[in-house]
Amino acid sequence: MKKEDNYPIKLQRDISNSENDKNLDSDPYATTVGVSSVLTDGLTATAPLAIVSVVLYF
Repeated sequence: MKKEDNYPIKLQRDISNSENDKNLDSDPYATTVGVSSVLTDGLTATAPLAIVSVVLYF
């Protein structure tokens, strides 16, 4: 986990869920906190295009 600030975060997972871990396609212990990277990448790609389009229009 990457720590961005000095506030700790504790995640707990019930031990009974680990029985099905071998059948999963993803890592059951991986987690994402915050805004989706797809949303961030999409805004990063489209915002400059929108700004340039507006500037060139005028």
